Amino acid sequence: MSSFLFLTTLLTYFKTNKNATIYDSIERISMQSSIKQGLENYISYFQNLSVDTVDNLDELVVNDVRFVDHFQDVTGVEEMKYVLMKVFEDVPTPLFEINDYAVGQTNIGYIKWSFLFTGKKKEWRFRGMSEVHFTQDGKIKLHIDHWDSISQLYQKIPGVGSIIQFLKKKVGA
Repeated sequence: MSSFLFLTTLLTYFKTNKNATIYDSIERISMQSSIKQGLENYISYFQNLSVDTVDNLDELVVNDVRFVDHFQDVTGVEEMKYVLMKVFEDVPTPLFEINDYAVGQTNIGYIKWSFLFTGKKKEWRFRGMSEVHFTQDGKIKLHIDHWDSISQLYQKIPGVGSIIQFLKKKVGA
């Protein structure tokens, strides 16, 4: 971290935390640095994810990591690895694109992503955001995916899509 960035972060911390000591702020900056590094490592993991690299998840998460999305809610590193391996079984040529990311103020990182794959008749793209919670040493303890499954998936399924369109018109969406 550059000296300028360190001082700017330190001053911002003191402005927002009137009772903070210099030790509190240095500890917070150090923790944010380890979270940023953990987030960047996690992003790299997903950008390079393949059947051969799934097992590398152990290095990035705690043993009782929790993973939540629209399809599952699992706890444990082995369970999360199973979910990732299942993606490669169910989806031909999956690809995770990372569009942006940020480190929050409370041990949380945010990743804006696109998930792409080619189905039988067309290419699919889902866009979403992951909320990633960290331990103080920069390991992931919780990963929650947020994305609009109605407009990006269910609405495009024949039969289901027309029902969703009907319901949207009924409620005035």
